[in-house]
Order: sequence, then C-alpha cells, then structure tokens
Amino acid sequence: MHNILRYNAVVFLFQIEFTSKMKSLFKLLPLFALPLMALFNPEPTIYLKATDGHGPWKLISDKGDLKIYKRTREGTNLKEVRIDNVFHVSAERMVQELNDVDGYTDWIYKCGEAKVIERPSDSEIIYYTLANVPSPIWDRDIVAHSKYVYYPEKKTHFFESTVPDDNETYEAVRKKVVRVKDYGATWTIKEVGPQKIETINTIYMDPGGSIPAWLANMTISKGPTKSMRALEAKFAKEKE
Repeated sequence: MHNILRYNAVVFLFQIEFTSKMKSLFKLLPLFALPLMALFNPEPTIYLKATDGHGPWKLISDKGDLKIYKRTREGTNLKEVRIDNVFHVSAERMVQELNDVDGYTDWIYKCGEAKVIERPSDSEIIYYTLANVPSPIWDRDIVAHSKYVYYPEKKTHFFESTVPDDNETYEAVRKKVVRVKDYGATWTIKEVGPQKIETINTIYMDPGGSIPAWLANMTISKGPTKSMRALEAKFAKEKE
C-alpha cells in the first residue's frame, strides 16, 4: 500500500501586510502541509492522549466534529497543531486519498506542486511538495519520507512523516525557495462504522528562513482547517 500522510500536513503560507501603526506588519497564513510521513512505529493512539511528552493540548476551536488544538513544541518556541475530525467515508477511501499525491493540489491549502519522487517499498514513499507564498516571502518546500501501518485489532490506520537528512539528494533546492528541514506530521484514522471514520492529524513545522516564531505561530491552524473543509467537500461531492 502506498502511503502519504497528510498532512496535510503541512507547509505554511505567509503574507505581509503593512499598516501605519505596524500593528499587523505580518500575517501568517499556514499551509496544511501534505501528509508527509516517516513512521516511528508508535501505537496509533499516541495522539489520542492528552500529553505524550510535549505537554497538554489546548483546545482553541470547537466546531462540532472539527476540533483544533495547539501546544508548544518541546524545546522550541513554535506551536504544533492537532486537528480532530469525523469524515463520512470508509477508511479505505481516506487512505486512497492520502496516497494520491498528485491530487493534493486539489484540496490542500496553497499547495502549488506535489509529486512522488520514489517508492522504496509498498509501505513507503518519498515525495515533494511546494507551498506557494506571495512575494516578498519565499515559497517553502518539503521532501518527506513517509511510511504507513495498519493495526487490524484496533481498526486503525497510521501515517507519520519526517524530513530525511539527505533530502537535497532527492530534490535540489530551488532558487527563491526555502527548504523546510524540521517537520513532522501524523494521521490516525480510526474506523467507527462502514462509512464513518474519526481522524487525528498533527502537524509541526519550522518554516525556516527569517520567519520568527511569533509570526509562524499567529494563525497556524488556518491552513489545516481550510484543507479539512475542502476534503469534506470533495467527499460530499462524490456522493451526489
């Protein structure tokens, strides 16, 4: 099975707005980084816990099935985001969607390019994603190594991703593009019915470059939320 984590997530979009009082000098618009995964092989329920060594999650948005949490990443000043959601599709359909790398540009927020670089095995994939960012901020890209595992006794599919140390050997760094090198994301997909799943998507990313932590943290949940809604709409349209 070919896998991709979503991430969905994710990459960030940054927009600069200048005002007379400099009150809103910068406005961060995050990109739901594609599901970029490298499996650490933990239990798939790791992100169902209130804390896993990085401190407790703080609920910042509750819109029914869609809940958004934040917390500070241990050892950094950066936030990571967790998105809990319910989709009315089969787990197999969700896994299929996350494996469709070329289709990421259809629903992942501000994703300008997505392609498979290599498939080391049936449960691994190395791929490239690019986040389009308005000038003067440079675009961000990621090379990710992903893996997938299924726990039949828990009816749970699990993806996790990180950036390989040798990422530049897979895809050369482009001009006026910042390569993201500190990134992690997971998807936990729990089967709760024939056409119903509960998902948990977590994303952490240091955008690199000259972006300060306070700016990167401003609206970290916007991109992931928009991506979730776009994915819901895609599944709903399939049922029309």
